[in-house]
Amino acid sequence: MEEKKIVTSKQIFCYYANIMDYFRVISVMYAFYKAKDSPVLFVICYFFSFILDAFDGMAARAAGQTSKLGATLDMVTDRISTAGLLAILAGFYDKYSILFVYLIMLDVGSHWLQTHSGFLVDVKNDNHKNLGEKFFLLKLYYTNRKVLGIVCLGAEIFLLLLYFNHFYPKLMFNPIYVCFFYINCLIYIFKQIISIIQIFGASSRIAEWDAKAATDKLSNKKN
Repeated sequence: MEEKKIVTSKQIFCYYANIMDYFRVISVMYAFYKAKDSPVLFVICYFFSFILDAFDGMAARAAGQTSKLGATLDMVTDRISTAGLLAILAGFYDKYSILFVYLIMLDVGSHWLQTHSGFLVDVKNDNHKNLGEKFFLLKLYYTNRKVLGIVCLGAEIFLLLLYFNHFYPKLMFNPIYVCFFYINCLIYIFKQIISIIQIFGASSRIAEWDAKAATDKLSNKKN
């Protein structure tokens, strides 16, 4: 009889994709440390973390090392990176600081609901992007890799351009740069719309789970 292989929690921590996420955290932490005085170094470190994000999922699937820890680390790293950048921008653009605070709240809240609803309603699913979305835009966003990639990349580029504008305001006098800036601005707005819809989609999923659990509880009482 073949001996059953056991995977330990220590091995999960050492999965390739999870190790990549550790490097992502280190990279963005150093980026924020340099954010106020080294804009080029900041963008390099921040974008390095973003590039790793594009490959950690592929590494996990290729090595057969998908895990809930990996899915959670991926989401948390994404959120703290974006929140950190928005916090930096709030300091740079004091007049709009409350807007950046709201954007942090929307980003963290919507994605936490998405991940939590996925873990709650489908315990075997390690991917918050594969939950059978009911809303067309969410389904398009999460199932079409090209759309997902363009939207995520464009949103990050827009925030980085805002960051660069603080140090190099004369860039906004370049018509090509301005065109590129506003194209990515529209992409960023679209991503915020996706986040709002995501709140309703994830909340609906959790409510449906609650309704089923409550119905089962009542049925068990009757029996």
